[in-house]
Amino acid sequence: MYNIHKAIIILGIASASLGLSPVVQALPSQALIAQTNSESQQQTQELYQKGIDQINAEDYQSAIATFNQILQQNTDDVGALYNRGLAYTLMEDYEKAIADYTKVLELDPEDADAYENRALARTQIEDYPGAIADYTQVLRRNPEKAEAFYNRGLSRAQLEDYDAAIVDLQKAAKLYEAQGNTEQAQAARTVAESLEQ
Repeated sequence: MYNIHKAIIILGIASASLGLSPVVQALPSQALIAQTNSESQQQTQELYQKGIDQINAEDYQSAIATFNQILQQNTDDVGALYNRGLAYTLMEDYEKAIADYTKVLELDPEDADAYENRALARTQIEDYPGAIADYTQVLRRNPEKAEAFYNRGLSRAQLEDYDAAIVDLQKAAKLYEAQGNTEQAQAARTVAESLEQ
């Protein structure tokens, strides 16, 4: 950092005494712009970490305010939108969470985590068709995601689509079993069996 400033001063003195062209004089300002961008990126990273720390400390309002600071600089910052959506979810403000996850998916339609989190929020407001659609998107991107099969099955059961729910729950049980999660596998089987009766 010190060397950049020293080079700018030397170049400025040389430009003044030698009458160099304006193009040469403009080069230091490009270095300053790069330095400013670097400092801005560092500040953004510090804000990200601060927001994540606030979420981990369960200080969701402060986390939202922190991610809002990032979004004031760049309204399309996917990470800030996603994390603010997470804070809204943890505050049980599901409508705002859904709005943030929807914006994330407009910017990054392949983000399986945003689909899954939006599905969970939709489940909380009893938007089961929306949740099913989102879980289906998760499974298109990750067909071995046991939790998505399980949760989609539960959502289908809420809509009384029991045959499809049973298929999803049985698939979830098999995947959980393959992952060594016998407790969750048994839970999925138990729910599936209760729907068969």
